[in-house]
Amino acid sequence: MKEKKMKKLIIIVCLILTLTACSVSSKNENNTKNQDISSQKKDISLIVPPTNEGYSKELIDYVREIIRKNPSIGEDGKLSMNYTDATYTINEREYAVFVLLNRSQHVIDQSINFKLNWSYDGQVLFENQEILYNHTKRGDLDMNCAALMMIEITPAQKQIIDSMKDPNKMKLEILVSKG
Repeated sequence: MKEKKMKKLIIIVCLILTLTACSVSSKNENNTKNQDISSQKKDISLIVPPTNEGYSKELIDYVREIIRKNPSIGEDGKLSMNYTDATYTINEREYAVFVLLNRSQHVIDQSINFKLNWSYDGQVLFENQEILYNHTKRGDLDMNCAALMMIEITPAQKQIIDSMKDPNKMKLEILVSKG
């Protein structure tokens, strides 16, 4: 009787060890795949905006630091916007600070218009807000490049922004028209 229990125990231990080994092997393979994917993603460079238009050195450095700390920022194969968790005041007007990222395979070599939808926890900040990337002032938005973008906000929008604590409750979408 003891012998049967001992055999069962050994079989159970062997099964557990086998499953654990498979799990570790699978995780290592997934980690290697993730490292391969992330190593393919190139670092982002920032197109420095003109400081004479209100973009301070501190603001530019703040955005550079975000990009440095988050080298995989942006959506692969797309043009995307990311909120930087900052607002900025110029001439008594308040702005939300964004980064426009080009992770597509195309250089943006002309001015483009797109629409921004932005909400937090069901509260709409922008719905189909027209945004312009002004090529004349900024130049080409190369692949793996970012442009600092500021969008004017109202005091009511600022209150919502100041209440943002959970990034999972934020929805941010840009709609680029084809043509």
